[in-house]
Amino acid sequence: MIKVRLAAALLAIAFSSALTGCGGGGGGSSSTPTTGVQVRLKDAPGNFQHVNVTISAVQVVDANNGVTTISNSPQTFDLLALQNVDAVIGTATLPPGDYTQVRLIVSSASVVDNGGVTHAVTVPSGAQTGIKLVDNFTITQGQITSITLDFDAAHSIVQTGNSSSPQGIRYLLKPVIKVVAQVISGQITGTVHDSTTSQPIAATNNPLVTAYPAGSPTDGTVPASATATVSETDGSYTLTPLPAGSYDLYFTADGYTAQSTTDVAVTANATTTESTINLVATGP
Repeated sequence: MIKVRLAAALLAIAFSSALTGCGGGGGGSSSTPTTGVQVRLKDAPGNFQHVNVTISAVQVVDANNGVTTISNSPQTFDLLALQNVDAVIGTATLPPGDYTQVRLIVSSASVVDNGGVTHAVTVPSGAQTGIKLVDNFTITQGQITSITLDFDAAHSIVQTGNSSSPQGIRYLLKPVIKVVAQVISGQITGTVHDSTTSQPIAATNNPLVTAYPAGSPTDGTVPASATATVSETDGSYTLTPLPAGSYDLYFTADGYTAQSTTDVAVTANATTTESTINLVATGP
């Protein structure tokens, strides 16, 4: 079976004011979305040399019928050239809540058969209302959710007519697509204290925790995955959302020697709790 996988990873953040306390225990957090839509093909089809699809927009519909466009830059993909390759076609930050639909606005499509002949593919309502994929999923604040569209390409290109019919051979795109929502992010929590007093570090010293993908340089060439302020009340912090993977953590505060912890593992939809870090003051 030929399948094309499109995965829309969506970061849910309500409003900037809602982020102030989402670090837990008074620790705030922020991050740069590394999210998008990916097109992936598994198994090569036997009927065509090329299957070209132009996706001009990707949209999601919430429970109140509100439409959010997460990509509006038309891009053409030869689905057969995308085997084992990811192609990001959009990014988005969405309000948390319930969603009911994903729409693919397909402006054009064509196939090249095994004889090298190109055939236009009709996409019913594809360029107007789009291909509507009805499914219910929830976007939760502070998490990255991957919306995977499991596209069965072999059964989605339908041939009608034949060489002797008035209009000849025609092709229609009648997509067979399964929608699967999955949380792909987790978080890291822990505490930072003064090594001498074993108490939280004052906010005036700007205690900060920053996460980078494991092995990344910290010279600014690789953006931080997440940054969290440390609570003055109990010294806690929360780094979220972080796509599942491994991270290096850097602990800094004015008047203290910086420390780091490497290769901290993050699992999707889970919390990794780190041991307390005790920063050493640099002077009286």
